[in-house]
Amino acid sequence: VEVAIAGDNAEAKQCQPEPEPEPEPEDEANPNRNTISTPQPTPTSAGPDPTPTPNLISRYDTNNNNKIDLAELLAALADYQAKKLTTNQITQLTNAYLNN
Repeated sequence: VEVAIAGDNAEAKQCQPEPEPEPEPEDEANPNRNTISTPQPTPTSAGPDPTPTPNLISRYDTNNNNKIDLAELLAALADYQAKKLTTNQITQLTNAYLNN
């Protein structure tokens, strides 16, 4: 076993970091294989009408005060979950609740 001592004329092997590995070529069949897909919102044709119809209000205004109260909005949300109301209708009722 030979040991190189500082000052000897023996060649000293310098420590160098190993080279970075080459990046893998992109998979042409699936170029997005390492990416995360984020769901995109579904486009709508038009925004909801912010003003609810009187018929829609009267349907949920159980205490007849011409306002949508929290309990009435919760009843409407239950109907929305049961698919008895459209997104447009629940948005109108929510706006009526928020604007009272």
